[in-house]
Amino acid sequence: MIGRWLLLGLVSTLASRAGAETVVAFDATANVLSTAVSPAYDVEYAMEFRPGLLLQFGSPQLVWRARYLLASTMTNGGQGGYSHFADLTLASEPTRRTAVTLGVSVTQGGAAFRISQPAADAGRPDFLDPEAPDLVTGTARQTFSLEVTPTLRLGQELHGSWTAAPAALDDPNSSASGLLRLDWLFEANALGASVGATYSRLRPMDLPVRLPHLESWVASFLASWNRDFNERWSGEVAGGVQLVKIVEPSSATWSPSGRLTLRYSAGPGEASFSAIHAVLPRVETGTLSQTDELVLRGTWTLDRDRRGVLSGSAGLLQTRPRRNAGPLEQPNNALRGDASLAWSFSPLVQATARYSVAHQFWLGETSTVHVLLAGITIRFSNTDVVPRIPSPGQRVDGSDAVRFQPEPRRP
Repeated sequence: MIGRWLLLGLVSTLASRAGAETVVAFDATANVLSTAVSPAYDVEYAMEFRPGLLLQFGSPQLVWRARYLLASTMTNGGQGGYSHFADLTLASEPTRRTAVTLGVSVTQGGAAFRISQPAADAGRPDFLDPEAPDLVTGTARQTFSLEVTPTLRLGQELHGSWTAAPAALDDPNSSASGLLRLDWLFEANALGASVGATYSRLRPMDLPVRLPHLESWVASFLASWNRDFNERWSGEVAGGVQLVKIVEPSSATWSPSGRLTLRYSAGPGEASFSAIHAVLPRVETGTLSQTDELVLRGTWTLDRDRRGVLSGSAGLLQTRPRRNAGPLEQPNNALRGDASLAWSFSPLVQATARYSVAHQFWLGETSTVHVLLAGITIRFSNTDVVPRIPSPGQRVDGSDAVRFQPEPRRP
């Protein structure tokens, strides 16, 4: 503990010398944790301590952020454990017409930590094995955008993910994807076309026998329409086809694909609804699946001073794993719900309450995981609000974009 405080003091000193755009934030959260897993519903109580450190440096053309979170848990049975999350994000604007983002993150922990670690409004339905040991999951992401003309924009993306048990880090499930996109912008509409490809190497993680990995390619061809209905409402619809290629035994099939997104933004809150139909690799289950997903997200500020924030999400997922010629008949279903309330008594002290539930029907078996957190966070930082990472936003008019700060003396 003393070492952490010394580290915080050293980083704060360096930050003060580096300039006003450097942000240092240290959070220490003490939680009462309750988990329950069906069908037995044995409730387990624990005390949890979550220290976290955030460093962010900003300049007129470059912003980077590094985060680390450690969760130390002690159950009522006297058993302890540790979980970790680390993330590094970089955003750059090399020229006025180009933007680049890079990011990498690693998570290690059990089902309860993987459920409660993301923000409540970032929850997403997935299949979790509550009896499985801790998993190590990594993701990498990169984007590039170029404003060819005021009405023509070119975009490129790369994304990779992998998952493995700690004892088998050299043999993970993995996937890598790339995307090229072209958008024509109008006053309140944008028409787009994209082509993408995904390579995956997957093996079901719940099988007692270690089978060979299934290798596959998925090529996607989509057309999209993005529209701003008014200053609060906007949305996007996309549709096309996917070519699904299994490497061995060799087979190829065509499959329709599409997505729908509705977005709402007002002064005190934001909300979104998304629907996806596509063939996607799922590294945590080790399956290539025909996927249908519905997710609703929202945040709401409870007072004018923005001291209280209510946030949450709810989602439904249905998958049909594919084998050679097409999807299997037996569907798997997952439900996910998250709700949290955060209240700041001061810039130093915040109270939080969080409830998450993940229900799944997987290969004929049903299970449910409940996670309840309640705690107090003590925060030390050299700023009241951590600036957001610059991003282009999703609206056509760019009103939801986070801009880079203009350079001194730059018009």
